[in-house]
Amino acid sequence: HDSYKVSGGLHGVGVSVVNALSDKLILNIFKNGYEYYVQFNNGLTVDPLTQNGKTEKSGSKITFYPSKNIFNNIEFNLKILQKRFKELAYLNKKLEINLLDNRKSKPEKFSYKFENGINGFVMDFNRNKDKLKTDDNNIVLENPIYLQGSKNKIEIECSLIWNNKFDEHIHCFTNNIPQKDGGTHLIGFRNAITRLINKYATDLGLLKKEKISLVGDDVREGLICVLSAKVQDPKFSSQTKDKLVSSEVRPVVEAIINEKLSFWLDQNPKITKLILAKIIQSAIAREVARKARENVRRKSALDITTLPGKLADCQSTDNDKTELFIVEGDSAGGSAKQARDRKFQAVLPLRGKILNTFIEKENGKNNNKKKTFSKMLSSNEIITLINALGTGFEDFDIKKLRYGKVVIMTDADVDGSHIRALLLTFFNNAPFNELIQKGKIYIAQPPLYKVKIDKSFKYLKSDDELISTSIAHCGSDFEIKGKTNGHKIEFNEVLNASLKLDEILKNIELDSKVLEELAIVGAFSRKGEDVLILDDENNKKKLGAMSAVADLRNRIIGTNKNWEARVEGKNIILEGNEYNEVIKCNIPINFFTKSNIKTLNKLSEITNELSIFRKSCLLINRSNEKTITITSPIHLLKAIIDLGKENLSIQRFKGLGEMNPDELWETTLNKENNSLLKVAYSNSIDNDTTEASSDDNAIFFTLMGEDVSKRKNFIDKNALKVTNLDV
Repeated sequence: HDSYKVSGGLHGVGVSVVNALSDKLILNIFKNGYEYYVQFNNGLTVDPLTQNGKTEKSGSKITFYPSKNIFNNIEFNLKILQKRFKELAYLNKKLEINLLDNRKSKPEKFSYKFENGINGFVMDFNRNKDKLKTDDNNIVLENPIYLQGSKNKIEIECSLIWNNKFDEHIHCFTNNIPQKDGGTHLIGFRNAITRLINKYATDLGLLKKEKISLVGDDVREGLICVLSAKVQDPKFSSQTKDKLVSSEVRPVVEAIINEKLSFWLDQNPKITKLILAKIIQSAIAREVARKARENVRRKSALDITTLPGKLADCQSTDNDKTELFIVEGDSAGGSAKQARDRKFQAVLPLRGKILNTFIEKENGKNNNKKKTFSKMLSSNEIITLINALGTGFEDFDIKKLRYGKVVIMTDADVDGSHIRALLLTFFNNAPFNELIQKGKIYIAQPPLYKVKIDKSFKYLKSDDELISTSIAHCGSDFEIKGKTNGHKIEFNEVLNASLKLDEILKNIELDSKVLEELAIVGAFSRKGEDVLILDDENNKKKLGAMSAVADLRNRIIGTNKNWEARVEGKNIILEGNEYNEVIKCNIPINFFTKSNIKTLNKLSEITNELSIFRKSCLLINRSNEKTITITSPIHLLKAIIDLGKENLSIQRFKGLGEMNPDELWETTLNKENNSLLKVAYSNSIDNDTTEASSDDNAIFFTLMGEDVSKRKNFIDKNALKVTNLDV
């Protein structure tokens, strides 16, 4: 059987229909060394098939004249012919097609031949598109991805490339015939590429990180592809062959695309990740659009019918006088709703810890609004908050803010601080950072403790206030005894010096225990206005001071501890043994410089009072003759605080929900008693600007960003500063 392995006519028919539609058709066939000739007029044979003579040519020459009786216009459209011949040249690599237009006085010739086949076809489609690029403006894919394979006598050829546009262009062909409606080869391609991209994104952990899933539209956004199938006996849905319906083609395409594209992705991991990043951005944009449709935002600043169900709104429409309290949890929300002034105060309870909405900024600006929007709208609590504010998001308008003040009211404990940080992170994102810039965001200060003193009650906001209250009520009949080089030091003088030392130690990035001991041994004594330790050649005075600390430790802690001091590089090292373990402490030599003169002067002012701790001393409570051995200023403070607490009845609020409505009103909601802290960027303190400074952005990036190493370094650096660790 002498015929083509695969073939396709013009819209399902060949020369017979061309003949039927022509006034005249002439066939010249060059085959087996001979030329054959036949002519038809109006579909009927005029000259039967004859052999004209020998020839070295091979092929066919078909000359036809469209019928004027059938067609209204028999003028050939050059552009249509050019498009089709160019298409055929791309689909058949290295095939040369010549198009001659002899209608003009000067004939025109067009030649089409493409060495790189359908790769060139794809490059042609992609020529004027916005190329997919990296952050540093390098093109991700210089050339298309080329895939080829055959199975079950079906040959598949595919070329694809992604660009930065939003639409897809997949051009399908079977036996060189275009299918504008696709078919089984297109279905197989879509199934394979969607499944494969999902697998790679999942294996790399990218989908878990963004909390999204990929669908076919995400994968094909910005995709240009030419898919060519060669099938021996193709079946189409209609005579025009616009859709391939051969069921055996789909699994073949799926298998070949899966195998060949998987191999390419494995061989090009860097480009693969960049392609995946583009596809994931498409998915994020899709989620944004979906959630925007689902989220019915209120259209008017005072349209109460669209407000969140959780919101207990206020009655007043005078925005300047109204307050919105964002409350942690439904329990606290219930108490706050009962305690509030319904005329001016609204309450919005939020359940649990909201999503961390931190979005990294470039040059201080958020350049990825789609990602911001997607991240925010992935949380129902944030959608509720946005609706309550009334400003909108994409069409943000601060004039539509429904309240004069937005107050963050969380528990006074560590969990409350965390939730407050998450809410501030949300308000730091554009466009909501305008609320901070315009001074609309405040922080409430609910109490942490309720203290009963005799028959009265006092509310305390922090542990520092509890310490001050405990010291104030420890009693006044105390005496402290110790060796003071002959001069008498009163208890109150020692207590005040210890309090001052404690305050200084909180603000210094050094081992507080070593610094406390340096103060005790008089390392910061002065002569006139000068701190003597600064006037120190060869670090002798600094080393002497640390040696005195070593002696103090050997004396106070006990014998055989072997504490000693030495200079080591740029540090003075204090080393000794405790519980069979070597302990090493160090103070940087550059701490003892004039850059720290204010701190050193403060320490020098209490040197005399702290000298009593150079040896153990006794704290005597003269009211009951009880004595306590004291070894350091901080030890003295702890003892006094503990004694003071014995005279107090202390209730610690675990959360706002534990407070009665009247307590919440009295301490936090009543405008006459409460104290709200206005949230502002650091620039606004000493400058005219209200925008975030680089330091503001840096602290958000470090604490709330995705870079774990930066957060770890921050914790390592500041761990010793922690004074209230909630374990």
